Amino acid sequence: MKASVCSWWSGTLFLVLLALLAMGIGCGGGEPQKTANPAEAKYAEVEKAMADVKFEKAISLTSEIISKYTDSEFAEKARVLRTILLAGVSAGYGKMAEIYIEGTGKARKDSGQFRATAWDYYRKQRAGALAFYESADYCLKNYSETHQCIIQIKFPDQDIVTNHSLELVRRGNLVDSEKRLGGEEDELRNGVITMLTLFLGHGIDRALARKDLESGSHRLEHSEYFATISSQLLANQKLFARAALNEPGRAQAYFKKAVEMHAFTEKLLKAKPNKDVQKEADKVKADIEALKKKGMKVS
Repeated sequence: MKASVCSWWSGTLFLVLLALLAMGIGCGGGEPQKTANPAEAKYAEVEKAMADVKFEKAISLTSEIISKYTDSEFAEKARVLRTILLAGVSAGYGKMAEIYIEGTGKARKDSGQFRATAWDYYRKQRAGALAFYESADYCLKNYSETHQCIIQIKFPDQDIVTNHSLELVRRGNLVDSEKRLGGEEDELRNGVITMLTLFLGHGIDRALARKDLESGSHRLEHSEYFATISSQLLANQKLFARAALNEPGRAQAYFKKAVEMHAFTEKLLKAKPNKDVQKEADKVKADIEALKKKGMKVS
């Protein structure tokens, strides 16, 4: 009798434990939680960095996505955004350098500091320009019509601002480090906004560019993307000209890559005509011909 009672209790206890275990598995929100897509989560960090105006961090994160999640859709999006960010950061640092060079001629005892700061910004621009070149080269060599050119980012809330610190520098006034860094942040944001607008095909019309990204993403035509890259390669080659860093070999390499990118853009436009993109491509062609007359060579 005792044995049967013990057997009954042990069986009942086992069933209760199973029920409790089942309840434990089922509790905590109904359906089991899905594992977050790590590539998507990392891209969300990029978007957060962009919102916080931390563009160098955003660039670093896009590089991480590309290397870790190479075959994901977020790697494609990261590559497009990285290209735009590098162009924007390069433009921002370039503007800082140019203004400090301009202020050097009007400064007196601080002219040495002006010149040193200008070259510091040229070096920062150089790093962005070199990375942009690599990105452009990759896009050209690894083109596939199956890859989509999607800009997935929120357009910056704050618009382009007047950089008051740079206006002081332009007039030959040396600003303290706090104002200089504040001016640098403004100019990098201005550069990124400018490049976003250009790559979206709206020239300087930021209202239209903002509208394109209202949904959070916008798909570009390949020809549109490559046409803008070629124009920015030409813009970056000026950094290596005699008036700036005086690296003729690099200036020639940027010019050659711009010519290659433009030729490929024309090929894409022949297969799929687009009047607006053709206008941009024609401008690039005119700039290429003007540089050829100044001695730049394709080969």
